[in-house]
Amino acid sequence: MDRHRTCKFVSGSFCSCLSAGTRVNRSHPNNIKDGYKLDGTVNEKASYATAVFVSPFIAASTTNSSHQAWINAGWDWMKNKKEGYFSDSFNLLSMLFISGNWWIPTSDGPSTEADLAKGKAGEASSLEGSGYEASKAFDGDPSTRWASKEENDPQWIYVNLGKTYSIHKVKLNWEAAYGKNYKIQVSNDSGSPVNWTDVYSKKKGKGGVEEIAFAAQDARYVRMYGTARGTSYGYSLYEFEVYGSDK
Repeated sequence: MDRHRTCKFVSGSFCSCLSAGTRVNRSHPNNIKDGYKLDGTVNEKASYATAVFVSPFIAASTTNSSHQAWINAGWDWMKNKKEGYFSDSFNLLSMLFISGNWWIPTSDGPSTEADLAKGKAGEASSLEGSGYEASKAFDGDPSTRWASKEENDPQWIYVNLGKTYSIHKVKLNWEAAYGKNYKIQVSNDSGSPVNWTDVYSKKKGKGGVEEIAFAAQDARYVRMYGTARGTSYGYSLYEFEVYGSDK
């Protein structure tokens, strides 16, 4: 369900009042006070325009393209509004909703780097069973996964990048069976990797999607070496991505 349909679904009469609201306050969102009523009138006890109250109106206005000019004015109002932690947080969430920018911010915006591990050969310390091979963590398909045997530590999985790259980040997309304590290791051995160097160590991980940046390292092999499971099961990754550049 897209964000406009979602707003219509959850907001109900709140969204339906926007036409009246924008007619009354067409000049500027600042005219919406915290006593604003759903029928488009202003309560006599209205005091001031707070982002906690106004931002949802601006966000919900995206349900109709005819509100665009008012939304533009609202956006300028929102980005300049500064009140306090709670109100500013609510304001920011509304701005994220309007813009659709749910990516993780970086200095250069969303990453355009290619996943060096996608489609590459993988090896693992163990498998839960057929269908959970190491290659599943490197196939680019978030619906498949690698899973190790249950109730055993340590466990590991690595990817063979095929040649040496300068790598600086990995991304782990954990299934419910996540690693609580683990290391990211690299090797530049020419054959089967034996010599590993730690580049990152995680303690008390929570699972989910973890993006891990570190100082650039030359590597042909990249390994997740798990030393403590987060559950009674094993370790399981939907995707194990590696980012870097050619040497």
